[in-house]
Amino acid sequence: MTDEAEKPIDDTSDVEVAGDPVTAKEKKKKEPFRFTDHGCRTEVRLGALLTVGAIFLWMWLGPNKAVWMLLMGVPLLWVGVVIQAIEARRDQRPGYPMKLGIVFAVFGGLMIPDQMSRVVPDGALSFQIQAPLLCLSGLWIIAWWFYTRGGSADSSTSQTTRATEGMS
Repeated sequence: MTDEAEKPIDDTSDVEVAGDPVTAKEKKKKEPFRFTDHGCRTEVRLGALLTVGAIFLWMWLGPNKAVWMLLMGVPLLWVGVVIQAIEARRDQRPGYPMKLGIVFAVFGGLMIPDQMSRVVPDGALSFQIQAPLLCLSGLWIIAWWFYTRGGSADSSTSQTTRATEGMS
């Protein structure tokens, strides 16, 4: 055996890729966790964070503070989604939070029966507002996703259609 066969492989060596030196450590870097995609508006991110925080910190913060967080987060989320959808259709802006909408709708819907209660055994059935708002926020995001799929008049499919119409 030669000495080279016994040497460990150096992961930090430079690798030449398309003329740019890239170290192996840079290649192995992972993106930080994000619950939305790149390009998602700050209003949507902040609104979603406040909404989720109000729901899961309900007992720790108390109902009054949690409701205020929810009342600040839901309008930010709803307005931000509309702006994001308009920009996605008009400017092809990336980062529409469809996965967030699906998660909010599914888990908000599953939480609704869990948060129903009766104060007195024969009394009226009541529920807390945060689960329906979470579910409605998810459905709001999903509903606006269909608007984003329409694209703009300058999209590549409409250009292809115009080019083929001109040929005939």
